[in-house]
Amino acid sequence: MKQFRLSSFLIMLFVANQVAAADLLVNAPRGLKKVLKEINHLYEKKNPGWNVLLDIGKSSEALRKMETSAPVDVLITGEEKDLDTMQAKNLILKETRIHLASDEALLIATANSDVAIKQIKDLSSVKSIAVPKETSPMGKRVRKYLKNAGLLEALQPRFVEAKDVAAALEMLDKDAAQVTFVYSTNIEDFAKYRVLLSLPQNDFPSYAYSAAVASTTRNPEKAKDFLEVLKSISAQTIFENAGLRLPGRPRRQMQPPTQSQSQPQTQSQSQPQSQSQPQTQSQPETGTSSNR
Repeated sequence: MKQFRLSSFLIMLFVANQVAAADLLVNAPRGLKKVLKEINHLYEKKNPGWNVLLDIGKSSEALRKMETSAPVDVLITGEEKDLDTMQAKNLILKETRIHLASDEALLIATANSDVAIKQIKDLSSVKSIAVPKETSPMGKRVRKYLKNAGLLEALQPRFVEAKDVAAALEMLDKDAAQVTFVYSTNIEDFAKYRVLLSLPQNDFPSYAYSAAVASTTRNPEKAKDFLEVLKSISAQTIFENAGLRLPGRPRRQMQPPTQSQSQPQTQSQSQPQSQSQPQTQSQPETGTSSNR
């Protein structure tokens, strides 16, 4: 009965062949899922009759698919080295590579918190820190960062362990912890939080998102059109609104104003308005990072 058995390879090809000719397949990391859903609408409006299908997962998974000639049109990664690997294997069109935006590692508190931190050593004044469990990618990075800063041993008793970053944010919302570490794309509503520190790329690796057209694409011109949409002003606004940093620009300040930092306006108003400024440290625009 062996002739009736389909290998996983043949099954994958069968499923791939069910994709309509008007579908564009985009493989991307989880951190960009929400952002790309908005950008996809821009592309579909510009290209009537075409649908963008998001395949959310690790670059390593995309690599395996592409090595078996699965139809991927556009590849987006959070690590330059992944594109380097694919380029070396002729799995992407190297002339289409573009850098999109960079994520950042942040130390945050809730918007109404009175926690004051100007440098990482000031964490010694905090009573509770929501930290993902040690086996999680973010948990490993936080502990390594604090260890290198000489703070891990002193701060570890103040850890409130969470399953992952989402759970750590929930602890913050419920006042079960005063601060936590996140990436900017982990935050869905910046109005709820205040950025205390932007962590240096050299000390706390972040994500540098890049894209390219896959050599396996069946729609090279439409795939290139998608990259053009990714570079558009409208898409850049979406990236910035998600807390991402565009090439050559500082990260857009997203946190709401705090009373202590408000500046009165010249015109008569019932309430003065301003925008708070977090303590930030310069970071290089590019760099590699591991999957979250």
